[in-house]
Amino acid sequence: MKSNSDIVIGEAREILDHLFSFRTEHEKIPILSAIDRVAASRVDATHDSPPYPRSAMDGYAVRSTDISRVDGGGRVTLELQGEIVIGTAPRRYSGTGICVRIPTGGSIPDPFDTVVPVEYASEQEGRVEILKSFPRGSNIDQRGTYHSKGSTILEKGKIISSGDVAVLSSEGLMEVEVVKRLSVGVLATGNELVPIGDSGNEESTYNSNTQGIRTMLEETGNFQVTDYGIARDEPELLKETIKKIASENMIVITTGGTSAGRHDYVPEAISQAIGRKAAFHGIRMKPGAPSLFSTDGTHFAIGLPGTPVSSYLVMRELFLPVIMEKIGAKNASISWVVELAKDARISRGKFNIVPVRINWEEDHPRAYPVQGSSSSLIRISASNGYFTSDGDTASIPEGSRIRVKPLRWVSF
Repeated sequence: MKSNSDIVIGEAREILDHLFSFRTEHEKIPILSAIDRVAASRVDATHDSPPYPRSAMDGYAVRSTDISRVDGGGRVTLELQGEIVIGTAPRRYSGTGICVRIPTGGSIPDPFDTVVPVEYASEQEGRVEILKSFPRGSNIDQRGTYHSKGSTILEKGKIISSGDVAVLSSEGLMEVEVVKRLSVGVLATGNELVPIGDSGNEESTYNSNTQGIRTMLEETGNFQVTDYGIARDEPELLKETIKKIASENMIVITTGGTSAGRHDYVPEAISQAIGRKAAFHGIRMKPGAPSLFSTDGTHFAIGLPGTPVSSYLVMRELFLPVIMEKIGAKNASISWVVELAKDARISRGKFNIVPVRINWEEDHPRAYPVQGSSSSLIRISASNGYFTSDGDTASIPEGSRIRVKPLRWVSF
């Protein structure tokens, strides 16, 4: 195992990519419950959409040859022979010099091939004067122009959006196959911690770490998270608790107890519970240096620091993207290049994660660093994004262009 000062962020990512490997399970669920889930298989259209030529706007269905002389200055008046009603099969028409009133979405009957919008027509006493000529096919959505039978309407690995639900609904589908949620158990450690709602004492700290990690995972839609509460800093208790969590979940996430203090028993407890030494323990980064990862090939243990900002940011930047990729998510988190509004302090020689608040100013976004103690959770709630730096300099000057990722997992 490498020491805390040896491993860099790139090595950590390589280890995770190599060892964080598992076979995903799939399930079919109602499409209305599929928002943010990862599509487990490709879905192809079973029919053309639209299934018939239909009007793209309110107007009059005409034959293009009947209105061609309008552009030459001639007047064209057509006989109105009825109206198309959506949801009913249109009758066939015959002859020349005729038209029918048609709503948006109405089926185009024979022999019509063009729609004249209402604003370019004048109807009076069963006659319609056409005020402008339109070429054949104008204002008609032909069969299959939205998507054709056999075309892909949902890619495997796509994070399902409300738009996808609408498209699947248009195919008459009620269910979709998705990747089954991964089971995750979270555990806070530390003698100073008390559950939310307890009175505690002056030396107590409310457990906020696992609440933040749990909700971060749950809001992606792809994790089933169980909170195992708080474990005191007792080696045997920690080992048995982590062993229990591993027996009931694929992924174990602990917060606290990963540094080099006398009472930081979590690394050894994870090794004993999982049966493997940590694949890495300690990364040259700020915050999040004492993070660790261990696996026996079936279960995966993530040890996060006890300081709230550290645990939140290292989970968001390092571990969450890897896990989302491993469950097959293709449309991963987005990012934007924006202007830095103030100088940002950086720890040289380390990989830095810096929370920022993006404000829209003078027609463009600007990012304000939200810096301070890694124990100050207000930094997270005051931020809506973050950027990273390799620590080549001691600061990044105002006006620099930086790439910002959303603090909340957002897919595209």
